[in-house]
Amino acid sequence: MGESNRRAENLADVLAAHTGLPPTWRDAFAQTPRELFVPTHAHFSNNVTEAWEIDRDTDPEAWLSSVYRPDVGVVTQMDGNTPTSSSSMPMAMAETLGAVRIFAGQKVCEIGAGTGYNAAVIAQRVGDLNMTTIEVDPDIVRKAEANLAKAGHDGVTVIHGDGLNLNGLGRFDRLVATCSVSSLPASWIEACPRGQIFAPWFNAYDSSASAVLDVEDGVAIGRFVPNLKYMPARAMAFSDKQPGRPTDPKLSSTWLRCPQVTDRRKLGAAFAIGAQLPDVFKLGTTDRSLGTTTVTLWDGQGSWARTSTPASMEVAQYPVEQAGPRDLWDEVEQAYRRWRSWGRPSTDRFGLTSDGETFTIWLDNADQPISDLP
Repeated sequence: MGESNRRAENLADVLAAHTGLPPTWRDAFAQTPRELFVPTHAHFSNNVTEAWEIDRDTDPEAWLSSVYRPDVGVVTQMDGNTPTSSSSMPMAMAETLGAVRIFAGQKVCEIGAGTGYNAAVIAQRVGDLNMTTIEVDPDIVRKAEANLAKAGHDGVTVIHGDGLNLNGLGRFDRLVATCSVSSLPASWIEACPRGQIFAPWFNAYDSSASAVLDVEDGVAIGRFVPNLKYMPARAMAFSDKQPGRPTDPKLSSTWLRCPQVTDRRKLGAAFAIGAQLPDVFKLGTTDRSLGTTTVTLWDGQGSWARTSTPASMEVAQYPVEQAGPRDLWDEVEQAYRRWRSWGRPSTDRFGLTSDGETFTIWLDNADQPISDLP
């Protein structure tokens, strides 16, 4: 067994052990050497706080070790300081494929080609001629095609086009998006009329979950899977530029619970707040030298709120500055209280129904939209 095959086998074993992947998907990863889909000079990242660059020619062992880590993604394109394309973490890929029911011989469409690695893994399961991947960036298309050919998957169809508009591409059994959306495109439902859609979901506040949706009679419906997130589709991405601090903020007359808690300790709360307040941006930054974390909220329409808290989170309440026509911190606090009144549901108790024009987020069953809950 060659070194590439040995590393791919080891990666597949780790993914199967940690995600419960069935043998068919474990074998698909084992048969797809990831190094064929990673640039020679690579920008690796395992989370938002740790990133590094390695050149294969300079340090081949460190490069290979990073390539085959299950928790490491590879950023392959940037727009300023914002990543716009990547090879996803293998662990996230495995969890995604474990959530979607894909069988041999089914026709699959992937939205967002990336480096072609995900398409190659799926093609191992369904066959090259049943695999289509669509990408909006022509440079990424060329690189994905070259990588797939190098890996022996030149039968995979790689299309340069808008992945949010699949009109004219035919019908598919499964649609797997590797970019997140804030609403479900109608063309996805039309292209997958009796199949299943995997749709990473995001709004201004939160991007922590993906929806697995069954489609029938023009309606997609299903539940969210927590902790599966991808970069936003470019056409839907919000401008998340943080506004400057207002010159005349007011000190809140109340002391509000810090929503930082909703991310770190309250599984499901951040998702629930974002579902209620999809236009409210949130940014948390930590100053390790001071031992404080600052959380800022804004809505892009002139409203702003901010507080700084001890990084230890040992205190439950903090003073808040707010400015603009909306008291955003109060709104977030109210959304948090609603989530608590619902019994503090985890993300997987929420679901989505969409006809491609409108969508509803619900709790526990489709007859219980969160907009109707007290």
